[in-house]
Amino acid sequence: MKHKESSSFNLTLQAEARRGWISELVWAPNGRALALAGATGIALFAIRQGQLQLRAVLEDHEGPVKGIAVSPDGTLLASAGADRSIRLWDLKRGATVRQLSGHEGSVERVAFNTNGALLASAGADNSLRVHDVATGVELNVIHSHDDELRALCLCESGRLLASGSRDRRVCVHDAASGRLLRSEQHADWLRVLLAMPGDDGRLLSASRDGEVRLRSCRDGSRPLSLACGHGGLDCAAVTPDGEILATGGRDCQIRLWRVASGAAVNALVAHERPVLTMAFSPDGRWLASGGGDNRLRLWRRAAH
Repeated sequence: MKHKESSSFNLTLQAEARRGWISELVWAPNGRALALAGATGIALFAIRQGQLQLRAVLEDHEGPVKGIAVSPDGTLLASAGADRSIRLWDLKRGATVRQLSGHEGSVERVAFNTNGALLASAGADNSLRVHDVATGVELNVIHSHDDELRALCLCESGRLLASGSRDRRVCVHDAASGRLLRSEQHADWLRVLLAMPGDDGRLLSASRDGEVRLRSCRDGSRPLSLACGHGGLDCAAVTPDGEILATGGRDCQIRLWRVASGAAVNALVAHERPVLTMAFSPDGRWLASGGGDNRLRLWRRAAH
């Protein structure tokens, strides 16, 4: 008999992520490894025999790494650097296979499309860019914002490209043409954009003031809003079943919410400094979090 998953999480594993803060973490598609980006580069961890083991350190960027993404097949890692470059890494060898250029400021976020053929990037130069992964050719440059971009997301199987900025707007574009389809104003600048699990066409957006919105990516319909507080929201994640939202921020806590009702269901004392990034494992049984205290922590989801 299958156990129903709960909203209770217990701290199970942790590791120090070298020196400095953690800006973003991502799971490998197989759920047995994680990549961390931060102040001193990229660290690759594996979960082996119930322990977190450091597998490799990638340091080709000159300065902090702001964002990372793993290709759908798990072979490539894309990294966004404060040095204005994007690097593609062979995860098996831990080596750079291609460097992408074009941004005129720090690259903040990267995201693969669903088949891994295209890579979108968001930068502090106010631009969105799309590259061909196989050739490195820049296919499109999009200027829809008036300030630095801080969030990026692909929806509808990669057909829509959403961006969030310090100008407090979410902009949704046709990914192929770059055409702006709609724009939505938040009260504060954007920190998180997520496509809801199952790619049901809904976009989750979260701003610095703790407001979380959930609505159709394409036309903004089916609106739902939550007030998540934190005294400054920095990150959010949704379980693969789409039922639980986790948020983190300046109060050093992870808060858990029911997506359907917006009800608060749990709060975890998570880090000694702000919670800057988090992600659920592909099977939803683990929540990984990283903070300004340079700690990686893994929380195990309890079963009823």
